[in-house]
Amino acid sequence: MSSPMSAIASHPNEALVLAYAAGALEPRLALVVSAHLALCSHCRALCHEAEETGGMLIDAMVPVAMSDDALMQVMARIEGKPAATAIPAEFDQLPPMVRDAIAASGKKMRARKRGVAALDLNGIDAKGEGRLTLYRIMPGAAVPHHGHKGSEITLVLTGAFADETGIYRAGDVAVGAPSIHHRPRAEPGEVCFALAYTDAPLAFSGLLGAVQRVLRPFGIGG
Repeated sequence: MSSPMSAIASHPNEALVLAYAAGALEPRLALVVSAHLALCSHCRALCHEAEETGGMLIDAMVPVAMSDDALMQVMARIEGKPAATAIPAEFDQLPPMVRDAIAASGKKMRARKRGVAALDLNGIDAKGEGRLTLYRIMPGAAVPHHGHKGSEITLVLTGAFADETGIYRAGDVAVGAPSIHHRPRAEPGEVCFALAYTDAPLAFSGLLGAVQRVLRPFGIGG
């Protein structure tokens, strides 16, 4: 599942990888970083180094006694988790943690427009503030033109897409900011699967943007 380092040109911010190693990321964002690590040997090595450093710090700490029923609590949580459901074969090429999230969601891809479908993965963390979406973009198809009210971190899992900022291939991470307006379009060849985390609603342009503005007073559309 890992990709050659030379094939990955855009990585997440180093601070994000270190925060992941420390267990400081909320689950939705952590899933994006985890999936990137599955594809990127460079960031995997950085994360491993950070985990080793953290492990040495933990070893130096004074142990705290666990409660008598700690094991029973852990086992109860494990047994209380719903069984994972089977997922379509089209997801077989995705990293294991992404396939697990798809199975746990129990949801299906929904068409957004011709050639573009999306799957809502927000259910993996009820308390998270950001949104996590898996996109399937057919070759030549494009996501509607949009800007950002916050930040967006998109990981390409398969295939590639191009926008106003460049070309992003499997393993690459594209970071969107409020100053960026773009229209990601899948490159010819392989279907593009991309995992996108946003901490604020997108701001669409054109007709879709007009509809979004009309619906906003009713609490719909961001």
